[in-house]
Amino acid sequence: MAIMDQILEIAGDQHGYITTRQAAEAGIPPVELRKLAQRGRLDHPAHGVYRVAAFPHRTNDDLMEATLWADGRGVISHESALALWDLADVNPRHIHVTVPPPYRPRKQGGGMYRISTRHLDGGEIDYIDGIPVVTPERAILDAASAGLQRRFAEQAIVTARDRQLFGSETEARIRKQLRTLRSDRDDAA
Repeated sequence: MAIMDQILEIAGDQHGYITTRQAAEAGIPPVELRKLAQRGRLDHPAHGVYRVAAFPHRTNDDLMEATLWADGRGVISHESALALWDLADVNPRHIHVTVPPPYRPRKQGGGMYRISTRHLDGGEIDYIDGIPVVTPERAILDAASAGLQRRFAEQAIVTARDRQLFGSETEARIRKQLRTLRSDRDDAA
C-alpha cells in the first residue's frame, strides 16, 4: 500500500489528521510525513500532528486537532464539551482537553488549550463526529468545578435531560454534586 493511501486510511476517521505516532505504528517513518508536508500534500498545524491538505475542512476540526496534539490521549472536556454537545450557550476562549495522569503535554502549540489531568473510565467518554468527548454529566461537573456560571450549568442540565442524554437519577446526582460544590465554595469564601 502506498504511503499516502495508508495516511488517508488513518486520517479519514480523524477529520484528515494523523499523528507522527500513528504513522510510525503504521510503519511510516516521520521523515515521510515531513517530505509530504514540504511537497504540500500535508499541512503541519501542530507539533506531531499533520493534516491531509486536500481533506475538506469541517466543523470542529480544531477539537480533533486538540485531542491528537495531546498524543491522541486527549478528550474534549469542561466548557468545550458543553459546546460540542450543544448543551449550553458557552463560548470557551480555550479548548479544554483532559488527559490521563501522569501524562502532561508540553509541546509547542499548546497555548490555545487548557489541559486537565484526570483518569476517565470508559463510561465517561463518548464520541461526537469521531471526536472523543466526555459525557454530558462529566462535562457539567468539570465545567462547574472550574467556575462555570450557575445559569449555564442549569441550562446544560435541562438541555441534556430534554434531549434524553441522561435520566432523572443522573440529573439528581449532578444536582447533588453541584450543591456540594457550591457549599464548599461558600465555606471557603
